Amino acid sequence: MTYESAYNKFSYLIFIVLSFPLGALIYIYLTEPEESKPCLIFGVLLMSLFLFLLHAYKNTRYTINKDFLTYQMSFFHGKIDIQKIRKIEYNNSIFVNSILKIGWSHKGLIITYNNYDDIFLAPKNKEDFVIQILKINPRIKIENPANQEIKNEI
Repeated sequence: MTYESAYNKFSYLIFIVLSFPLGALIYIYLTEPEESKPCLIFGVLLMSLFLFLLHAYKNTRYTINKDFLTYQMSFFHGKIDIQKIRKIEYNNSIFVNSILKIGWSHKGLIITYNNYDDIFLAPKNKEDFVIQILKINPRIKIENPANQEIKNEI
């Protein structure tokens, strides 16, 4: 089962903020090509960043297949053995205590697996996502469940 990433208003703001200087550089290049050559390198770097973020934005997903949870955000991807997941914590804070954040929303799940590894994921349908994982590994500890449906599953 595949889950798309949730998005918040801040993720849209990133693209709006990047669009203004990119649009200004394109306008300068089209109207005054000779005088805009020094800005060309900055424009190429900004365009590369914009395209990378757009690719990551459109290609962030999480998949549950049998015993594995796979995640993908653009070129970053990985696989977690669901049997090795120890804890899932609901997170609604802007600050995330996880080293690896694969998601576009600040509201998501911190998944602790192996001994000390953790990852932040932000699926659109968090409740269904957690229920599917609990069906495979019911020993997972759930912290701060946001929904009564999850509390009943525990």
